[in-house]
Amino acid sequence: MATNGLQLAIHTTHPGSPIIVQGPNQNGQYSTWKGQADNNGVADTFNWWWKGDVMILDEAQQVKVTVPSSDPLNDYFHVYMS
Repeated sequence: MATNGLQLAIHTTHPGSPIIVQGPNQNGQYSTWKGQADNNGVADTFNWWWKGDVMILDEAQQVKVTVPSSDPLNDYFHVYMS
């Protein structure tokens, strides 16, 4: 099983809002990803892999999550922001 981290699927209640993810990438280097939630309120860090303590910010809040280094069933770690 690979332990290169997981991509994030960020579910927010603010469709179209900017999303920023900051934290260690698959190589342990601090990285920043900037994107936007789609019309369904979901932002996907496609091809950006994370593991460890990651900070996620949208227009209304910031959330700290711990992303596991692997998941045997999924390449995505889902984060639900209110």
